[in-house]
Amino acid sequence: AWAEVGRNFVSRVWPKELAARSEQTSRLLAEMVTDTGAYAPTAVKSVLSLIGPADHLDTFIHHVGPSGESKGKAFATEHPTLTLELLDRLIGISPSRIPYRLENVLEVVIRADRRISESTTYQRLRSLLDVR
Repeated sequence: AWAEVGRNFVSRVWPKELAARSEQTSRLLAEMVTDTGAYAPTAVKSVLSLIGPADHLDTFIHHVGPSGESKGKAFATEHPTLTLELLDRLIGISPSRIPYRLENVLEVVIRADRRISESTTYQRLRSLLDVR
């Protein structure tokens, strides 16, 4: 579905204006691209600039983390870097609250690719847990 419809919809139809970036649309876009299978790298790259900070990310965390393994491997296991990029956009610089189980997803990401622990994105997200 992403190859036929999703990619064209996002690149040609989806509004690029800031007014179209609500928390809800950011969450929905992020969840949508995590269900694109082999197209995930392309899908994430095409929506990343459209995603802004959002609260209430518990469902997204559940969807990409270890709890999402019921449908196979967790998205965070299969695509650790993409998971971090999405989390970075969704959580933003100064979140009003830290998503429940963020720590679990970050652990899955590190188990999938230990080199990620050196990235500034990972370190920033991890530091949010230390502030709690």
